[in-house]
Amino acid sequence: MPAAGNAAEPMTFLSKLKNKFSAGIGGGRSVSLSKVKDTALRLGTIFGGVILAIVLLLWASLALYEKSLNSQINALKKKQAAVFTDKDIDMAAKIVAFDKGALLVQGLLKSHFYTSNLFDKLAAATLPRVQWQSFDMSTKDKTINVNGLAADYSSLAKQILALKEGGFSNAKISNISLDKTGRVGFSASFNFDPQILQK
Repeated sequence: MPAAGNAAEPMTFLSKLKNKFSAGIGGGRSVSLSKVKDTALRLGTIFGGVILAIVLLLWASLALYEKSLNSQINALKKKQAAVFTDKDIDMAAKIVAFDKGALLVQGLLKSHFYTSNLFDKLAAATLPRVQWQSFDMSTKDKTINVNGLAADYSSLAKQILALKEGGFSNAKISNISLDKTGRVGFSASFNFDPQILQK
């Protein structure tokens, strides 16, 4: 029967533990409320102290890490200063200046106008019986102002149509006059596509 007695011992231990637990929670109300509050206050104080200690340790480790990084940065600056001599610094300044100049030239080339394209287009749109006497171009307004001579009024009218067909727009004719030889003098103003000036 020792086996039966051994099996009963754990059962009695568990039932005693259960009775103590239920008596402490509310079965016998033997545990006072002030003891529970004192215990909770102590645990809260201990927990708060542990959190404070952890925060202080983290702050101290970050401060030490910052100091370490600053010393490493200063050491690298000293090494850099030792590597670069005055000649190297002058050469680096020249390279930077050259690079800026190269960028400036590149910008100028991109914005460079090729007026020969415009003259070629105007020549292709000019009739044989019309000649230009003066030429003025405004890239800002995209306009061309010319003075010319036409063999007759019919040639002038055909020239206006030829300009429109040649890709020029808003052609306006003014100052029409007849010279002593019967040729027609005129002033013309018309617009052009700015893309024609690009290469």
